[in-house]
Amino acid sequence: MPERTRLKIQWNPPVFGCEEFYAARKYFRNPAVPVRVFRAGHAGTVMHAHDFMELALVTSGSARYEFCSAAGVRRGCELMAGDLIGLAPGDRHCYSEGEAFTLCNILFQPEFLGGSWPELAELAGMKRLLRGESIHLNPARQAEAAALLDRINDEMWHAPVAMELAVRSLLTGFLLLAGRSGEAAPASTVAETETRDGVSRAIVYMEQHFARRIELARLAECARLSPTYFCSSFHAATGMTPWEYLIRLRLEKAKQLLRNSDFTVSEIAQRTGFCDASYLTRLFRRHEKMTPRRYAERGREWETPPRCPPGAEEKPNS
Repeated sequence: MPERTRLKIQWNPPVFGCEEFYAARKYFRNPAVPVRVFRAGHAGTVMHAHDFMELALVTSGSARYEFCSAAGVRRGCELMAGDLIGLAPGDRHCYSEGEAFTLCNILFQPEFLGGSWPELAELAGMKRLLRGESIHLNPARQAEAAALLDRINDEMWHAPVAMELAVRSLLTGFLLLAGRSGEAAPASTVAETETRDGVSRAIVYMEQHFARRIELARLAECARLSPTYFCSSFHAATGMTPWEYLIRLRLEKAKQLLRNSDFTVSEIAQRTGFCDASYLTRLFRRHEKMTPRRYAERGREWETPPRCPPGAEEKPNS
């Protein structure tokens, strides 16, 4: 009897670089729910466009981003972990080859949101995204955004009752978070762009070395700024001091290990740059209002086994 394999639908990324325009019919298998979430690593793409909305959250690394609106307005910037970008139908964009660059994307048709979309599109953050600007989310907001995308994906895979209603509600929440996260910003000068790129390099360094001892002088060196100017620039870009950002980053890494590993709290503290379990527990209580152990237990209580997504079926290998 031939071996049977399960076909996956929602989590496989589209293949970029094979053409310059991507049609919605290739990506939305369920016309009633024109939404798709996927994670992807990028080694560079050609300039391309599509006939649906896309928002992309940078989850790690950095890369050069080029954007050209349907009206011909061009922008370019260095993307870093925590950045969020948006693309309207007809906008063209590409990523240069970056360093450990990964994205979590959501594709959707605005009509799916009904009368909510015009109001969402008027939020300051959404206006910036649709102009081709990026918005930076601090680690806590980045984790919140990623969790919403994961929940959308889970709803579509698990096919629970009222899946369409749940996806619409979660997508609205994600767009609200994006829209509220970016107040209108003045046009950047060359010096401001260079400063932001320096902050980007420092954040990439934190992402890669969060488990080690990190000195302010090393971060400022990565940014090619003086320590004092680096601190003020970092706060302006992220809304946090470098140390606040690093603590939130380490806490998010600890939360991932608590959810997805069997390491003890002491082992997780060592793996995420905290001195010991007591220091991690103290910070965890302050930021999460519970102990690491309780967080891990709650995560196991919420776990559900993955199931085949709606419309997927098992077929024998030919």
